[in-house]
Amino acid sequence: MDTDAAIAAEHRVRRDYAAIRPLRGTGQGITVLHIGPHASALAWGGAGEPDGTLVLALGDAAIASACFGGRLASALAMEHAIQFVEDAVFPAHRHLPAGSELFSADAGVRTLAATAGLQGTGAVRLDLESLERVFGRLAAVAQGSPAAREGIAAEPRFAALVVILREFLHHAGFSAIVATGVR
Repeated sequence: MDTDAAIAAEHRVRRDYAAIRPLRGTGQGITVLHIGPHASALAWGGAGEPDGTLVLALGDAAIASACFGGRLASALAMEHAIQFVEDAVFPAHRHLPAGSELFSADAGVRTLAATAGLQGTGAVRLDLESLERVFGRLAAVAQGSPAAREGIAAEPRFAALVVILREFLHHAGFSAIVATGVR
């Protein structure tokens, strides 16, 4: 993993945690996810400072390049990306506290929520079922359906973001992510 990317991802998730934490009640556990271009990071806790952080060796630009070759995903490339992300994400669940709520201040997560039909000016809750529908539309594009017909951004990084978030929710045991308006 690129050290600069890891440092940047951890710095960003700590900043996001500090901005999101006051929006929740005291003692309510939160987990904040930041998906960066070359590294992603998590911060969790129930107080002003995170109880822990973890940097993951995956990012939307890195997945887009490594798995999709800079093009919109094919079915085989999607399978490769899923396996790659599962390998990176699965060990993370051991570090995360049970019962916390998942948040992200990433613009990409908000865009993904809008693609799922969820919009608003404040926090938007993207549940796993809605994310699965977006993934299904992305899978249709991978099978040859035009991206415009599916209402999907024809961008490899968007496809990578969908895969990363989907696999993270599945393997870390979250049923939703709250896309905040906090920046």
